[in-house]
Amino acid sequence: MRLCDYLAGKATVLCAVGIAIILWGVFAHLCGANAVLLWGSEAFFVAVVIVRYAVGYAVVNNRLKRLQKSRDELDKKYLLGELLPKPHDSVEREYYDVMSTVSRAAIGEAEKAEREKEEYCEFVEQWIHELKTPLTACSLNATTAGTRPRLNASLNARIILPILRCTTRGCAVCKTIRLLPLPTFAKRWTKR
Repeated sequence: MRLCDYLAGKATVLCAVGIAIILWGVFAHLCGANAVLLWGSEAFFVAVVIVRYAVGYAVVNNRLKRLQKSRDELDKKYLLGELLPKPHDSVEREYYDVMSTVSRAAIGEAEKAEREKEEYCEFVEQWIHELKTPLTACSLNATTAGTRPRLNASLNARIILPILRCTTRGCAVCKTIRLLPLPTFAKRWTKR
C-alpha cells in the first residue's frame, strides 16, 4: 500500500483536522494570543497529526505486507482466512468475521468435492472389478473352447468386440478393459 492510498482513505478525517487547525488559529487570534504562541501551537498540532498518520501508515503497511507474504506462501489460497491476524478494532473484527466465514465455507466445499471424487473413484473401481469377473470367465471359456469355433465367434460378436471397439470418450470401463491382455483367440479378430 502506498502512502497516498492510505491518506486518500483518510481524506475526510484529514479535512476535518485541517478545518480544526484553522478554527483553532482563528479562535486563538481573536482571544489575543501572541503570534509565537499561535504559530507554535499550530505547528505542534500539525506535527502531532503528521506523526499519528505516519505511525498509522507504518503499522497498516507492515500488517498488509505480512498478510501478502502469507498469501504468497500458501498453496491453497482459500486457507488465507484461517491465517488472518487477529483484528485490532471493530471494523477489522467485522472483516475478520466475514473472511473467516468465507474461508470455512470454501474449506467445507473443497473437502466435500474431495470426498465426492474419492467416492466416485471407488464406485468406478468396484464397477470395473464387477465387470472384469464375467469377462474373464467368458474369455477363459472361449479360450478353452478351442473345438467350438461357433461359441468363440458368438462371444466375440456379442461381448468382446463391442467393448474393444467402443469409441465413447471418457468411458473408463472400456479404457480399462482395453488394457487387459487379449486372449489368443481375440487377437485374430481385433486390431488394437
